[in-house]
Amino acid sequence: MALIVLRIEGLAMTEAALGLESANVLKRKVAVRLRSALRASDVVASLGGDTFAVLLAWIDAPDDGERVARKLATLLTQPFSVTGRERHVAVRVGLASFPAHGDRAEDLLRRALGQAAQVATMGGGDHAQAADRGPSAAANDDT
Repeated sequence: MALIVLRIEGLAMTEAALGLESANVLKRKVAVRLRSALRASDVVASLGGDTFAVLLAWIDAPDDGERVARKLATLLTQPFSVTGRERHVAVRVGLASFPAHGDRAEDLLRRALGQAAQVATMGGGDHAQAADRGPSAAANDDT
């Protein structure tokens, strides 16, 4: 089995731009998109805030976890529609496999969380869309 941790960046910016309810809608849409890309036997869970965990109940080959993690991250970099606005998120992914990285849930979770904190962010682009920043400054505005 494999445990994938996905840290989602862009929820706080959505909250700042569109409000808490819109950020919650975006988080639910992230969860639905994750769930739709997995097998019925796999589990998606929110770890609170901006982090999701995906438990792949079984994998056939050692690199299956990495393949699924890449697939999920790529899927999440596609834009979401929230209150009629396009929102983008960026993703940091961590992975731990049983038994290669431990035989206890705590060890696997610790490894996957640590890895997600250290890897480069995938996707996201410009989280603060132009409509959220307001009008552009004129060329003759004092700064």
